[in-house]
Amino acid sequence: MAIWISGLSNGSGGMQRLRAESIGWMVAVRLRPGPFGRVHSVFDNAFNIEMQDGMLVGVVKGKGRYCMSIGVPSRPRRFHVDSDDHCTYDGRSLWIDKSGLEIDLGSAQVWYASPEGVDHASSDRLEVCIRQAADTAYCRGTLTGFGRLLREIALGRKCSPRGLPLWLKRGFEAVRELQEAVRLGDEVRAVGCARRIAGLGPGLTPSGDDVLAGFLGAWWWWEAVREQQSEGRMELLAKMARSVGDDTNVFGRQEIYHAASGELHEAAIDLIRAIIQGEAVGEMRIDSVIGIGSSSGTDLATGICAALESAVVDR
Repeated sequence: MAIWISGLSNGSGGMQRLRAESIGWMVAVRLRPGPFGRVHSVFDNAFNIEMQDGMLVGVVKGKGRYCMSIGVPSRPRRFHVDSDDHCTYDGRSLWIDKSGLEIDLGSAQVWYASPEGVDHASSDRLEVCIRQAADTAYCRGTLTGFGRLLREIALGRKCSPRGLPLWLKRGFEAVRELQEAVRLGDEVRAVGCARRIAGLGPGLTPSGDDVLAGFLGAWWWWEAVREQQSEGRMELLAKMARSVGDDTNVFGRQEIYHAASGELHEAAIDLIRAIIQGEAVGEMRIDSVIGIGSSSGTDLATGICAALESAVVDR
């Protein structure tokens, strides 16, 4: 399958060479010379490599950074990367064997998002920022999934709107119960709700998975920047992520797993940090989030607003 990424010929036998611009820290710590994995899936602007430990690494053209991605230039040039092609790492470059592609990682910036320096705004300001984010994402996002519920969730409404598909009505009820369960530290209910949300709805990464990832990631960041962190709540987030392994596909499973440790796409983390600090949430910041995937970004924003709305009540 052909993908669009930027290639530079190195003049030897039709080989293509890329200089990676960024590399997620979780990829960087896993790099060891030798077999790296195989090409798992190929899309228009990215492909995934399944590593030896089963984790997926995304090689992504011109997108925001992520803990498990390698960012390459966005200038378009077409060549082929085939599923199941073997990948090796020679200490500097990643080689996609049969495709004849070298990805030079030597000058790539290692990306890591730290909670240091983030401070909580007042509760009143947080509520304003959450509603601002929800309103903007609702007006500008893709409302095929949980995004239809952004305003209800941000305003703390208990009843779902009329006319929802059955799966979305059940999803709304599960999110509402999840907010309360995490706030109260009720492990049984929280895990049960997470399993009800995972795998729900449309999308390569199901809509419910994106909501759950946004929820877990936002709660992690909320706790990480508190003066007195709740270790019990951090562990609860991890247990919720581990519980959904059989309830969704490999893409959603990995997204949720990393989100429980605060690892989300760069744009989503930027939005969370902005809301927590009481910064204005403008269209540009929201557009960066809702631009993730087809509808994934809007669903991520829904989960983020749900978590922070719940956290403010808990404050």
